[in-house]
Amino acid sequence: MPNIFAQDELDTIFSAMKPVVLDLGLQPTKANLYSAFTKRVRANTHSVVCMRYVAAYVVFKFFSYLLLHNGQLALF
Repeated sequence: MPNIFAQDELDTIFSAMKPVVLDLGLQPTKANLYSAFTKRVRANTHSVVCMRYVAAYVVFKFFSYLLLHNGQLALF
């Protein structure tokens, strides 16, 4: 999503990610800082879905298909 963060929020994110990017051996450009931030967000984002039993079967099949193609195994 473009423009999801205000400029002052981006400044805070960039200052927090600067040591991380430097540890990776990359130049602390805005593109590298934002890329490192989004990778961390994606790695640490978890979701919980709650629904009725009938709909849960459909979602189970959907997520089973996704997990199969992502190379991950989930035990339900």
